Amino acid sequence: MKTVWMGLVAWGALGLAAQAQARTCAYLYDDETFRGEVLEVQSGPKVPDIGSQWNDRVSSWKVERGCTLTVWHDTNFGGSSTTLREGHYPFMRERWNNSISSYHCMCSDAPGARGWPSSKKVAKFPSGP
Repeated sequence: MKTVWMGLVAWGALGLAAQAQARTCAYLYDDETFRGEVLEVQSGPKVPDIGSQWNDRVSSWKVERGCTLTVWHDTNFGGSSTTLREGHYPFMRERWNNSISSYHCMCSDAPGARGWPSSKKVAKFPSGP
């Protein structure tokens, strides 16, 4: 009985640790100015396919403090890419509006993070038309 109890305690601790490590990295919206449906993106592994519900639908983004969001035009990290640092991006240039198919979001305070990318070009989009 003691072994079973210790196993349950260890299993529960692992579950709580995993929940504590989860961190929202960005919010993706299907309309400009943060309107419409929203996809909450967690910091972590690369996502090679955003899925049919969100493919080529993202029109505005919010990247959380200490995080970067890299997006690609095509699935499996193909085509053009751009990296955005923390901030609010209510209007995407025509090149990126409704054209995201894969992404990677990482926060500098997330477990295993290596900080900000130093070799990638960081895009800053204007906040208005």
